[in-house]
Amino acid sequence: MKRNGAGLASICILATMVLVMLSSTGCLYFGGENALREMCPYDLSFGSEFSETGDYTDEKRLEIESIVHDETGGREKDLFTYFRLDANGLYDNGLLEITRESRRLDITTDGELLKKVHHLILISLSDYNRLTGKDLSLEPGEALIWTTYGAYEEDTYTVKGCRTLNVRGALENIPFKLSSSDTPVAVDVVAVPDWKEYSQEISAYAETLLEDLWIAIPGIYCSFNMPGVSLNDQYEYENKIVETCRSMFRTEGYDRFGFITISSYSANRADFFTTYGALFFLGIVLSIVFIAAAALIIYYKQLSEGYEDQSRFGIMQKVGMTPDEIKRAVNSQVLTVFFAPLFLAGIHLAFAFPFVEKILRILGVQNMPLLIAASILCFLAFGLFYIYVFRATARAYYSIVSDGGGN
Repeated sequence: MKRNGAGLASICILATMVLVMLSSTGCLYFGGENALREMCPYDLSFGSEFSETGDYTDEKRLEIESIVHDETGGREKDLFTYFRLDANGLYDNGLLEITRESRRLDITTDGELLKKVHHLILISLSDYNRLTGKDLSLEPGEALIWTTYGAYEEDTYTVKGCRTLNVRGALENIPFKLSSSDTPVAVDVVAVPDWKEYSQEISAYAETLLEDLWIAIPGIYCSFNMPGVSLNDQYEYENKIVETCRSMFRTEGYDRFGFITISSYSANRADFFTTYGALFFLGIVLSIVFIAAAALIIYYKQLSEGYEDQSRFGIMQKVGMTPDEIKRAVNSQVLTVFFAPLFLAGIHLAFAFPFVEKILRILGVQNMPLLIAASILCFLAFGLFYIYVFRATARAYYSIVSDGGGN
């Protein structure tokens, strides 16, 4: 067996391919629900944008809540609306600079640049108090901040081209859940008492700088869940809500009304499992093909080498080697070399693990424990199959070489 390194290398490559494919696609599929909930923390979330910042009033916010309540027949739960502005930029010592590249900043961005990127979420202090039941107060030009990276240590927070905000403290928590699309980078949630004015400053600066308002858009955001409602019904409700909002606000003369973002659990779930279910199926099919190829290589390699070694074992039997000694020699030889490809495949899987983990993160699954468990489980399952093939081929090899004594 030691003479045929090419065969062992082929087995090692096939085993590595099986382990990588099954562990990665299995993690994608079975980690789908958690990934979806990180991507869509609510059954439906959307942000609505109007043409005039002055139109962001509590009346408009309550209109949206009324539409949701009417279209779902009161089946919505945890419904809340709030004013919000999102913008990405490069952060350095309390200064956030919105850049033309901001719209393309995501998990695929260069690592060094990604460390400097912050995602600003500007909210109204009155909304924060309303949603959390607190009674905090600030003067215009002051702010409270919550971050994903610990305590904010600067005394001020400035969006380049806008007023400097004096930081008066930290928010204990935030009244909404962040989605995974918000958190590839550091997030700064900034609450201000004069949200309309400050969001207008940021939008005006971004529009002047980039000639495109869609880089920093103020909006009314709405989120809610629909427990006990089937995914198909959720999808129908969501379509009705979107169409009713468009129809109502355009009727009122808002020609620019649109949706900044729509995050639908039911729609994303269908797309998610269609895509990743197909990848998992493809991974299983290709793994079966590669496993069959590895088994055939192993089996016929053993047979061919058995016939090569038959005469040698025949000579040893004639000089007094017993069948038990032959069996021990066969097991020792086969066991040592036969399991080398499996051992090396495990090493290859370990070295490939960081790359697989990064690819899965790009695809939306950020579940390291699940990937580790899937890799270990796949290795153990493949190891059991490998042992079965080993026992079968070892018996065939022993049967061939033990007949050498009769020649």
